[in-house]
Amino acid sequence: MVIITAQSIETGIVFSKGAEIVRVDYAHTKLQAFVLDLNTESEFVVEFSKVIGFRVLDEGYLNEYWPECSASNGWLFEIHSGGWLSQETNKLLVDMNSKGMEYFIAGENDCLSVISNAAPSVHKRAL
Repeated sequence: MVIITAQSIETGIVFSKGAEIVRVDYAHTKLQAFVLDLNTESEFVVEFSKVIGFRVLDEGYLNEYWPECSASNGWLFEIHSGGWLSQETNKLLVDMNSKGMEYFIAGENDCLSVISNAAPSVHKRAL
């Protein structure tokens, strides 16, 4: 059994009824994840630079992340061990001599894992 160790990233944003990833845009090592607050319908953008890889999966395929990365603990996490990065370390990062970190956005349906050489930034999407 895989054990995930993770830390919630403090953003000052709380999703009282949950969050949903509604769109992911990627171009040349930069990724934007658009996250909808299911209570207020406000949209937030999580921006990653220096992206090595990313994956979007239904939460049902990610049982190893629960309960560590469940909504009661936050919505944006830095994964310290046991996650996707741990699975890819021998194949991907050793060859690239990278110091990538894994970040995880927990959505109500879809979840996003990002391996990046830089921490994400978060801001409210201007309409």
